[in-house]
Amino acid sequence: MNKQESSKQSVAFVATIKLVCVILLSGQSAAFGFIDALGHGTPLPCLSPRCLALGGVMTVGVDDAFSVFLNPAGIPGFGAEAISLGLNYGGWTETTPVRSTIVPVICRGEGLPFSPFGAVSFGITEELSAAAGCCMVSCFDYTGTNYIYGKPDIPEEVTMLQYLNSKGNLHEALAGLSYSLSDNLSIGVSGGMRFGSADINETDNEYTPDSTVITQYDLSWSENQFCWHGGIRAGFDIGNAGLVIASPTDHYPTRTAIGVMILAEHLKNSKIGFECEIISPGKDAEYIGRLMIENPTASFLNTFLGVSFTDGPYFYNPRMGFSMGLEMTFDPVRTQFGYYCRNRSRRGLPDNDQYYEYFKDSTTLLSVVVFYML
Repeated sequence: MNKQESSKQSVAFVATIKLVCVILLSGQSAAFGFIDALGHGTPLPCLSPRCLALGGVMTVGVDDAFSVFLNPAGIPGFGAEAISLGLNYGGWTETTPVRSTIVPVICRGEGLPFSPFGAVSFGITEELSAAAGCCMVSCFDYTGTNYIYGKPDIPEEVTMLQYLNSKGNLHEALAGLSYSLSDNLSIGVSGGMRFGSADINETDNEYTPDSTVITQYDLSWSENQFCWHGGIRAGFDIGNAGLVIASPTDHYPTRTAIGVMILAEHLKNSKIGFECEIISPGKDAEYIGRLMIENPTASFLNTFLGVSFTDGPYFYNPRMGFSMGLEMTFDPVRTQFGYYCRNRSRRGLPDNDQYYEYFKDSTTLLSVVVFYML
């Protein structure tokens, strides 16, 4: 976490390392929406409390072992070696309108079972540090019944009832390196396996003038592919900036982000940051803007606040997320807590001569982790 305070950087490169970190992940999590379950799930950059408390930040603000999932250039070196284990929990809700005077809206939701995660980090030389870990990165669980109508210019009767049951998630098991090019610049890369599966079953009851046609689909899949994360971190007297990219796989989108965090001495040495992330760059990109604050509340306590704004091609308008958390240090133990909530209002996706109504969905996540400083 204190990489730039504990590392003295010079130009050199050492490139041989063997890491082993085995952390079990179990349980199932919610995809937080019908559209997510049939798409890339709900991508989560990392469920570490500091990341969540700062709005899901990827580039700056996280300088511990979990940087291996975010910006590997932030992996801490000498003086900040640690083993960390954590748990996350949460839930989701979804609301969609129904053209009925009896039941105007349908509300549904589920909770997330507890899921463990963890990582380890250590210094190799003055310039080179390493980390490894395992964490959930995307969720696909969803159960719901969706009403499908004719096109908006013929908004009369329900043409189909769609029953969707999806269970699954993706994890990443990564090892990474951070290398200091100079006093103010470091680069990092991490790689490993992105793995998981989803059992997705869809049943469509399509209504015709004469009958009901029932069609069943098995959309299940499994994935076990190599993935990588790359990042740059530039440090200055007044703060730092970062740039990251996460590679795509079959069921996970490309993620890229740029951010900056500035030291505000006049605000009791608080750090104020901004980040912009793009998911699936291109015509159907989703954009996330984040504002975050880290405040050294006491000698043993840091507090975090974050606000995020999300927009995309199927959004009615940008939607807001809110996050908060704290970090307590009692050497050799450091504990972090994070809370994150987000809501979205999305248009239904067109499907030939039919369309889905809009969906409002929200996510709530809680996370706690304990670091043992080596």
